[in-house]
Amino acid sequence: MPSKSIRHLTRLPLYLFLQPAIRPSTTITIIHHALRAPKPRYLSSSTPYHIRKSPTNNRHNGFTTEPPKHTSTRTKFTGSDAPPLSFWETYARPPLVPPDTVTPEACHTACKQYVSLALENLPNWQRRCPSLFTLQYVILVLMNSPGSTALAMHITHTLVSLDYAPAILSLAYLGFRSGQLESNIHLTQAKQGLERLSSLTPPNRSSSSSSTYRADALTLAGLIAASRQTPKDDTRALNLFTEASTAFTSSATAQWQWRASAVLAEGKIHARRSRPDLARAVYAAHARELDNADVLYAYAMLLERTDPARVPMLERAAVSACAGAAREMARVELERAEDAGLSKGERYVRRVLADEWLRIAGEKEAA
Repeated sequence: MPSKSIRHLTRLPLYLFLQPAIRPSTTITIIHHALRAPKPRYLSSSTPYHIRKSPTNNRHNGFTTEPPKHTSTRTKFTGSDAPPLSFWETYARPPLVPPDTVTPEACHTACKQYVSLALENLPNWQRRCPSLFTLQYVILVLMNSPGSTALAMHITHTLVSLDYAPAILSLAYLGFRSGQLESNIHLTQAKQGLERLSSLTPPNRSSSSSSTYRADALTLAGLIAASRQTPKDDTRALNLFTEASTAFTSSATAQWQWRASAVLAEGKIHARRSRPDLARAVYAAHARELDNADVLYAYAMLLERTDPARVPMLERAAVSACAGAAREMARVELERAEDAGLSKGERYVRRVLADEWLRIAGEKEAA
């Protein structure tokens, strides 16, 4: 077993945990090629929610399979690990849960049913899981709200064992960010699932649901290649990002939640190759449509300081709490404060603005 526990994954930023894209259906399709279910997580050490302060889609990515095999390992948690309805009413809201997807009541019910099934631990209990669409939102809320993430990770592993694409991509992403995707045995199913979803010649077994997540799968495969920072891997990453763009535009049902990550990685590759012109072109092609703070910041930093579009772009990124953009705006305001034509009061205002930007950047405490 690797030296790092899977629990280290929960320390990573989780805002890129993939949202399910397919609307609910009323039928259950079981996955025959799914690998055996992972061992349930031990959750007995987690604090009960009453002490803490702190879409229905059952089509599993279009594949038809049998459920994972039963595991005899005991699940060490209790019903108190399922948050009460008040928790879901507080946190199962936008932006974590977009309108017209799932309700707090649905999340509460699905979570309770899941905990009950896991505790009962009967053979093939995973095939009786409630809506995977709803459970993916349960994971999103648990991961991004006060409280333990252990239950969320347990659900994630179960959904991965059922070959549910959003869970596969989310866990593979967390493994990549932690540096454990290749080495941690508990991530084997996520790694294999990513390889299936990102195949440049996807199997013919699936319909539109496979293509729905293919752009994100290709993006993640590209990010993994780009992280190696070798000429060969950089070329592979660029090809994967191009294929992701093609997959996104060629399917009416496709989504691309990690598009900004692909754009940023592609720009960094061009910068490593001493081609800032190509990096600027990539950012320019996507900046307006994405309106992503990190893309705006990266684009602005490649513009000449005299470019009239630079400061407005930095300001848009800074107000979205992009730390780098906020630091640069502080520098801009301090530079402006040195303008010989300013009055003493105007200089003071500029320095106050610089302090505000530094506070947004997290480099200065509020007075």
